[in-house]
Amino acid sequence: MKRLNPHRVLHARNPELNTCVTLYANTPLDLHRNFEEAHRLLDTLPDGNDEHMLLGVAERFLRVAALEDMPYPVAFFLSEHMSGFVPLPYEVKSLAVVSTSFHVKPLLKWLQREHRFLVLLLKDNEATIHEGTLGHFGEMETISYKQLGSRRGILPAIDRRLFRAVYSLRTPVILAGDFDMIEDFRVRSRYKHLVEDPIINPDDFENPDKLHKAAIEVLEPLLKKQEEAHLNAYWHFQKKDRTVFQLDDIVHHALRHRIKHIFICEDVTIWGEINPLSEMVRYNQKQMDAYDDDIIDDLAEMVYRAGGQITVLPRESMPHNSATCAILRKSPEPLRELSDPIMTTAYQSASSAS
Repeated sequence: MKRLNPHRVLHARNPELNTCVTLYANTPLDLHRNFEEAHRLLDTLPDGNDEHMLLGVAERFLRVAALEDMPYPVAFFLSEHMSGFVPLPYEVKSLAVVSTSFHVKPLLKWLQREHRFLVLLLKDNEATIHEGTLGHFGEMETISYKQLGSRRGILPAIDRRLFRAVYSLRTPVILAGDFDMIEDFRVRSRYKHLVEDPIINPDDFENPDKLHKAAIEVLEPLLKKQEEAHLNAYWHFQKKDRTVFQLDDIVHHALRHRIKHIFICEDVTIWGEINPLSEMVRYNQKQMDAYDDDIIDDLAEMVYRAGGQITVLPRESMPHNSATCAILRKSPEPLRELSDPIMTTAYQSASSAS
């Protein structure tokens, strides 16, 4: 069983509506309990032997790798066509889901914040450029001041190295190290996207993990501003009558590729199933059987496949205090055209077979 790229999980298609098992865990105990819950859900299927084999493969893998050695928090994605795990950069709600698609809401939250940034650490004798995202952090280059000549020419030389390190001139760069040197560099640098708040606590320079954590804390206000910009767009389009926040209405528009941007609440799970033929939504108060999935998660997948944008927010930030809401496209598709005809045909076949 191998480590998966989260983008691959998000792009996974399942036109035959085969069983998909998703597990999210923050600790070995979480993972053990979620395996038990997945077995319970699979027992509700008419014939879950093949699906139980998927869990058996994962459990044998963990016996070799050891539960304690997994890179927690972790997510497991198991299906006939793809099986593996994804280390997560933050804790998530412990969960086991058995459905016809993977449960991806935590991945969507991660990837909406997975923006590249640089950290320039200025020390007495050298400078180090680090590259990072929410889930990755590593050293790119160490610059010895002895190689740069006199102190007068050091900071412009570092600035030139910084320009070579960025892929885009909009990449945020966080300055770290000695405060006076940071201020001197800020005055001399030509780079326009230096983050205002520096990292100046010496404890944060002890190792890459501490520096990475400090950088994420510095970037948090910028990520919040991005979310606020999306919310401002929602209220702008509400005045133009291009927003919806009733769940049944959002399902109706999602099936027709009409949604430009969907907002989903990370704290709310609505169990049930969307029937793409009748456009009806079946609700359950809790996850009773296999194929009960989070309807909000399924909606996000529909929008993602149709090229729409997704923003995952905490409940207190959601417009109307809703579980989900959406901005509609300017030119909707014709009413008769349902999204994902492969899914619709497969659902029809599965329904007739049962």
